Amino acid sequence: MRYLFLAVWLAIAGMTPAAAQLSFGFSSGGVSIGVNVPVYPRLVAVPGYPVYYAPDVGTNYFFYDGLYWVFQNGTWYQSSWYNGPWMLVPPDAVPLYVLRVPVRYYRHPPTFFRGWALNAAPRWDEHW
Repeated sequence: MRYLFLAVWLAIAGMTPAAAQLSFGFSSGGVSIGVNVPVYPRLVAVPGYPVYYAPDVGTNYFFYDGLYWVFQNGTWYQSSWYNGPWMLVPPDAVPLYVLRVPVRYYRHPPTFFRGWALNAAPRWDEHW
């Protein structure tokens, strides 16, 4: 009797329409920051740091630990590919080696860098 009840219950449950809905979406999450590097850029080592900079790219462009980093309009972006897509990165998530790159290796230093020593790292604590 118990098995008959179970069989009837399963049959009825199988007849009722399912209310669940399933959908998939994809978002790369990248943002357009106006950096277009059509060919792999020439990267030059920053002396004393495991970071590279791109002197021929028209923005503050760095490479460290397999990621490309851009500092533009007071905001950091990263990408695993030299031409994006770029992901917005909060300041506390930027690697310390990238933050310690001396001011002289910034292609377009922001205005708040003015008056800071060119051979020293930016004083991020004064800005953030």
